Amino acid sequence: MRETQQQYFGKRAFASLHGAAIFFLGSSSDSSRSVEYLDLHSADTIQDAFWVLCALEALSYYLQTAHPNVSVVTIWSDNAASYHNQLVCRLAPLLLARYG
Repeated sequence: MRETQQQYFGKRAFASLHGAAIFFLGSSSDSSRSVEYLDLHSADTIQDAFWVLCALEALSYYLQTAHPNVSVVTIWSDNAASYHNQLVCRLAPLLLARYG
């Protein structure tokens, strides 16, 4: 019987890892593009709504401080259950609005 991902990582004390690839596109008259990567990790293996909200807050803070001119943000996830539960859906817009 094959073990689930939660069982595999849970018993081996592997850290939770979330990453963000941040794509910057130039304006309609400027075709330049650049990419930055932001990796977030935690010492525990729990990937729940609170971890997702903490990751979104860290990303929001990074964008506000390092790139204050960003005006549009689009978030894509890997469709894990921790990203589309009610708590994240309700609090993420408030959290993102806090950082502009």
